[in-house]
Amino acid sequence: MGKKVVIIIPARYDSTRLPGKILKTAGNLPVLYYVLRNGLQSKLAEDVYIATDSEKVKGAMLKYTKNIIMTSSAHKSGTDRINEAVQNIDCDIIVNLQGDEPLLTAEYIDKAVEPVLNGECEVSTLKTPCRDGECADPNAVKVVTDKNDFALYFSRSPVPYERHTGHIIVFKHIGIYVYTKRVLNIFSNLPSSKLEKAESLEQLRLLENGYKIKVVPVDYAGNGIDTAADLENFRNMIADRGVK
Repeated sequence: MGKKVVIIIPARYDSTRLPGKILKTAGNLPVLYYVLRNGLQSKLAEDVYIATDSEKVKGAMLKYTKNIIMTSSAHKSGTDRINEAVQNIDCDIIVNLQGDEPLLTAEYIDKAVEPVLNGECEVSTLKTPCRDGECADPNAVKVVTDKNDFALYFSRSPVPYERHTGHIIVFKHIGIYVYTKRVLNIFSNLPSSKLEKAESLEQLRLLENGYKIKVVPVDYAGNGIDTAADLENFRNMIADRGVK
């Protein structure tokens, strides 16, 4: 019997830089709708759920899906919210699909799932070459990997430092995670680590505790929606492409 893959979309309404961003509309549809649609188009995932503590999110999304799980409002991260959500779901592999990543299509989701589904690893994510200005941008998280594409480190700093330029490609981390259910539960119950607190990157908690993270290279030019400018760019893209 094959391993069952489910996608959980952690959907927190209150965001710092752009409050309520997941329910802001593009093409008359909420941003979260596009994330949900991408998840539903995955060829490897059997079910897609929204995990939220917001009645606003639930009310807005019920017209698109009945798979909405209400979770505690005490969670400090999407990982903890997802871990609560999957406790009563029969599954083997969980995809953490961020609610503010409407450009992360099913093709990319499935690329992240494949190494965990194939038994190559228990945690995976994605990377893409940094583009103009991203190396120095602390909001663009960089990742350094070994020759087999397992993570050595994630940082908001421009790493690796190129003393001699032209010898390496600097990669940006794309914020999607795939876990076995076993590792997700362990991860959520580990205490925050020193590097995690310093960088404000929770994936460092796994690395500090000896867990390996496969980082699949892809060609991806999209961005999450963190600011009003990001939202406007997405709206323009929807209008230009006529995406429904």
